[in-house]
Amino acid sequence: MTLTLDPILRSAGIDPLEAQVSRHAYVKEHEDNGLHGIHADSADDEILRYTSQQSANPRIFPARPPAI
Repeated sequence: MTLTLDPILRSAGIDPLEAQVSRHAYVKEHEDNGLHGIHADSADDEILRYTSQQSANPRIFPARPPAI
């Protein structure tokens, strides 16, 4: 059986329709904008810097995201 996020959220009492998950692929550098990516050994400050540069464009990230 494949483990998916749905039963994990439900077992924690979280409605999957009320949650949004962000994932980041491991890349050295993004081809489209030249920004440095993250990797499995990225330190917390590298991850925070990387995520702070992500787009807030509502076509990509909803203007009113779920509460969780």
